[in-house]
Amino acid sequence: MKKLLKLLLPLVLVVSCTYELSIPESKLESYVCKEFPKKSEIFLSKVIVKNPDLKLLGNNKGELSFYLEVVPPLGKEIDAKVDAIGTFQFDSKTKTLYLVDLKPKDVVLNGKKFESDLVNKTVNFIIRDVLKGIPVYKIEGKKAKLVKGIEIKRGKLVVKLGI
Repeated sequence: MKKLLKLLLPLVLVVSCTYELSIPESKLESYVCKEFPKKSEIFLSKVIVKNPDLKLLGNNKGELSFYLEVVPPLGKEIDAKVDAIGTFQFDSKTKTLYLVDLKPKDVVLNGKKFESDLVNKTVNFIIRDVLKGIPVYKIEGKKAKLVKGIEIKRGKLVVKLGI
């Protein structure tokens, strides 16, 4: 009986030690806003990314909407609203959840929607250079060592924790 108990006890502990950390969209949004505005200089142009808005989409994806301001050394300032879709990923070294691999979905340039390869490539370049990875939440304490997966359920980012 003792041998059976010794075999079953670890299994019971593993099953009972799995749980989920549920993070509402509003909490993620406030965490993301701390990172903005982001400023950079690309090809002598000043680039400012500001006013982010994060939405959870499902299938481990999120949509980040933001305003992009490009001030070239010569010429007129360019204002754009960009909706980009990325994937949530956990970095165990920094203990942080990131929105990575952002790709532009919609680009509204100076008030007009653009669906041009050149505009998409330019915005893609800016996103890749300025927004390498957007931190959306930091997991504090020992929980960070127990992260097993990430998914989206009922409008919340759910982090699965376990041994």
